[in-house]
Parts: sequence; structure tokens; C-alpha cells
Amino acid sequence: MYFSGLTFTSLGYGDVVINGRVRLIGVLYEDTKANGLRWYQEKGGHWTNLLDPRGRMAIDYGVRGVPETFFITRDRHILYHLPRPVTPEILDTWVAKLLAAMRVVRE
Repeated sequence: MYFSGLTFTSLGYGDVVINGRVRLIGVLYEDTKANGLRWYQEKGGHWTNLLDPRGRMAIDYGVRGVPETFFITRDRHILYHLPRPVTPEILDTWVAKLLAAMRVVRE
């Protein structure tokens, strides 16, 4: 899959990696695996999804309503939060900005 300069690569079993550095993961918030699978069959999508049937992860990250978009580091720090669904435009803008910011912090 390709969106405006971002290369999405499927790594098998639903993993999607953006520009070789960012993994796209969805969360099924207060839902079931069966409902999630049905939604993906109808709407499409092949990225990894985590189940959050009791909403615990949502509480931990301060979700106020769904859908929301979070950019989170491997060690679970929120880099950026948008209270709306992810779009190709959001990915185009924020993946590059956040990766650049992380490079500056590491140097």
C-alpha cells in the first residue's frame, strides 16, 4: 500500500510498517474479536489489532471517544494525540515530523 511518500509494508500476519520504522496497530475498544473481524472483512484493513474488551488500555491512554489516533513510542510514551481517526494525510504529516524529532532527541 502506498500513500503520498509513505511506504506501507505488510510483514505477514497483518503487520503494517511505515517507512520501515513505524508500526500501525489498531485497538478494538470494548468490542469482541468476532465483531472486529467482521468489520475488517466489510471495510478492509490488514494491520494488527489489539483487543481491549474492558477499555483498560483506553483508560490508561486517556481516550475520550473513539476513534482517536495516538503516536506512541515502544516504551509507551505518547508522542502525539489526535482526537479523530487516522487518515493518510495525518500519517503523511506526523510520521515524518515525529521521526525527525526523535532523531534530534537521540543525537
